Amino acid sequence: MDSISINNFTEAAKGCQKTILLASIVSITLMSFALAVDFQNVNIPGLGVKFGGKAALGMLFAVFFALGVYLGIQLNMVKSNYDAIDCKKTQKALLRFPSIVCGNKYLRQFFIWLPSTLMFLAMYIAFAGSLILTLILVFICSIPYFFAAQIAFNTGE
Repeated sequence: MDSISINNFTEAAKGCQKTILLASIVSITLMSFALAVDFQNVNIPGLGVKFGGKAALGMLFAVFFALGVYLGIQLNMVKSNYDAIDCKKTQKALLRFPSIVCGNKYLRQFFIWLPSTLMFLAMYIAFAGSLILTLILVFICSIPYFFAAQIAFNTGE
């Protein structure tokens, strides 16, 4: 039974790592839009699609939020599989699995909060330094990351 939990743990940890990477890419994409493009007229090369900056912003927010929800689900799977293993030695060994969501809990927190931090910087640039609007939008988009960080902090040591 432990072998199934170990396999599920490793697969969920891999999924978490990919999700954090994708969320960071979404944030960096938004930052590059804010820095390099007229944010009111976004054009996707190769697709011939043009839309306003608010539509691009909405789509990226939706993707960012969905990735946060998925990260929370994956981290919940990591935690439940970790808790299902009876052997403490095996649990300690699993926390050495080469993934950014394993190991030191403060390092886990850093990587889970990285996409939200990048999103904050992107929104601050996109809204020309409007701190209040930036804080409100990033807070709303980061709600799933709050829950994911709590799960990650309570997993393991």
